[in-house]
Amino acid sequence: MNNDPLKQAVEMARAGDKAGACFLLRQIVATDSNNENAWGWLAFCAETKLERRQALERVLEINPENRGARGELEKLGPAPTPTPVRQPVPIQPQPSPKIDSYLLEQEITRLTGKGWQVVDRTQTSAQMRKPKQWNRFLLVVGIITLCVGFGLIVLIVALVDYLFKRDQLIYVTADGIRSDLERKSRIPKMRPLTFWDFVLFGLVLLFILSLVALVILQGRA
Repeated sequence: MNNDPLKQAVEMARAGDKAGACFLLRQIVATDSNNENAWGWLAFCAETKLERRQALERVLEINPENRGARGELEKLGPAPTPTPVRQPVPIQPQPSPKIDSYLLEQEITRLTGKGWQVVDRTQTSAQMRKPKQWNRFLLVVGIITLCVGFGLIVLIVALVDYLFKRDQLIYVTADGIRSDLERKSRIPKMRPLTFWDFVLFGLVLLFILSLVALVILQGRA
């Protein structure tokens, strides 16, 4: 299965499933508003002239040299004068089974990479289980401090913690995944941390620890 949403949408559009392609393309441009190719294909699959015009105008905003988009926009003619009384009501397209299957497959792949297992699955939903696991922190601390004397107590606590744990069960549905995507598209994206962010954080932490050590030394003096 193709893991690139844009390529998936293009394949669906070429196969004649424009409604499904539109749904996926709207998700792409909601998270990447400068994706010229996605806007261009959205104009091709648009269900209304208004949406097609808006997509073509966005393509030209990103790349004014796009002659294809300019030519298609000229074919649509001048933009209609908006009427303040009656506002157009957006129509929510019904997602196709291909979209549901694609979204579910992507989510299952993500969860299985984190240790989840598929218990039962249909075309639009899946039940997944995550087996209980040992608390690695307690195990490491217990093994390290075993020679000190209280490491055995920590290991016993880790054993009790494991015995009282239960397997985790979740239900994944295409509707739930779609709702999460729409919610995330409305949340402003944060800048990802870079290598220099960690370097700066390390330097600040080192400076704070140095001050603490200096205060302790002066107190002893």
